Amino acid sequence: MVPTIAVPITLLSGHLAQPFLSQYARESSVDGQIKQSVLMETQTGMETLKTTGAEPVMRARWEETVRAQADSSGRTRLPVSLTFLVQQITQVAIVFFGVFLIRDGVTSMGALIACVILTGKTLSPLSQLVQVLTRPSKARVAYHQIDAMMVQEVERQPGRRYLSRRRIEGQIDFKGVSFAYDGALGSILKDIDLAIKPGGKVAI
Repeated sequence: MVPTIAVPITLLSGHLAQPFLSQYARESSVDGQIKQSVLMETQTGMETLKTTGAEPVMRARWEETVRAQADSSGRTRLPVSLTFLVQQITQVAIVFFGVFLIRDGVTSMGALIACVILTGKTLSPLSQLVQVLTRPSKARVAYHQIDAMMVQEVERQPGRRYLSRRRIEGQIDFKGVSFAYDGALGSILKDIDLAIKPGGKVAI
């Protein structure tokens, strides 16, 4: 009777956890993307980080993103952990009730040990089944993210011709250049004349 009760509890817990798994999988995916972006930003801007002494800042951001992804990934394993908990409680319950059966002479010690072993072999595939049920949620989240990325507008519009230089000298000249994020806010740069030589570095 104990395994008979434990089997539907295991399956029901995995089924009821599906809505929560979708949310946790989405959070885990977002946290993973943020962690990857911090890593790429650190690698590509290593020279700037060393120049400005910003290594502690990026390290703090990295540790924060790793901690956030670990927390969200841990929540996605909640149904699997619950399944293992039910499996352990089931084996303890079998031993608990088996002691009384042995006392009454209904069964033997060997039969009790066999019941514990067979129950473990029965519930072990169910725990793997619950773990498989968590994968569709992760696959669904990944599919929606890829789909959202693919439907975005491309940077190069079709039908337009873009100029390209075959050889780049490496020198940049600004003559009377002005720039503004918003016309109402005024110009950030106004009538800038600037020449950047090849290999030179200019900070504005």
